[in-house]
Amino acid sequence: MIRRFAPIAALAVAGCMTAPLPPPTIASATATGAFASLPTAAIGPVPNDWWRLYDDPALDRLVQASLAANADLRVAYANLDGARAALRQARAARLPQTTIESAGTIDNSATQPSASSNVPTTDYDLALTASWDIDLFGRLRSGALAAGADADAQAAALDSLRVAVVADTVLAYVDLCGATRAANVSGEIIAVQERSVGVVRNQLAAGEVSPLEVSQAASLLESTRATLAPFGAARANALYRIATLQGRPPAEARGFNIVCNAPRSSARRCLWATDKRYCCVAPIFAKPNAASPLPRRGSGSPVPISTPA
Repeated sequence: MIRRFAPIAALAVAGCMTAPLPPPTIASATATGAFASLPTAAIGPVPNDWWRLYDDPALDRLVQASLAANADLRVAYANLDGARAALRQARAARLPQTTIESAGTIDNSATQPSASSNVPTTDYDLALTASWDIDLFGRLRSGALAAGADADAQAAALDSLRVAVVADTVLAYVDLCGATRAANVSGEIIAVQERSVGVVRNQLAAGEVSPLEVSQAASLLESTRATLAPFGAARANALYRIATLQGRPPAEARGFNIVCNAPRSSARRCLWATDKRYCCVAPIFAKPNAASPLPRRGSGSPVPISTPA
């Protein structure tokens, strides 16, 4: 009987056995080192008036005008004042409340026949009352914390709105200056290409070139002239955005006299603020490398903005 069930018992025991664990994987010393040592941009603290880092008086005037004309900012300031007043009221509710009462009474004996004396008397009463609401269940404390959170939320909303207005103004100004600069460069290229077309035509008259080369030069000239219209539209769009941010009608945008200061021709520009330097890379201000100091912006001839007719 036992021999009959021996194979079955052996199979059951073998089924309960687990496979041995694989040996641990040990990485080589070269695979555990640093991935790569790449330069990183350290973002330093940016001041509240960060647009002044561009050192551009025209931009400063535009930003101040946009901030002064924005109605949403005035609403946000009023909401912040209301939230701070509610916070002061909630904090004052946790302090002792005092009440001072005073009263004066004049008794005229002539109107009282039963009075024993005809001399009028005067009574003065002064009372001071102090009360304090014991916050056993934290109602007043919770109210003060909630009012503080509301004030912080209103301050954050005001700050985000202010940043949005300034960022939109700076972006419109940068687009305006970029489109103006691109249009000026295209104008210079067109002047060069016009002279080139004249030279090729003179060569055609002398029999040195074929009419195909004249057509190619003229086609290149017309293609460059076609780029002026998008630049003009980009300038007009930027002017309309600036007018909208200042609460002015779009018709006044064509009369804006804005002058952009041309920066030095450099791949990167350092913007200086007090005793700190910042490098502007898109919207991020990062400190430049000390080993490669960059010149300060501020030189160069002004680029006037020709408004579209």
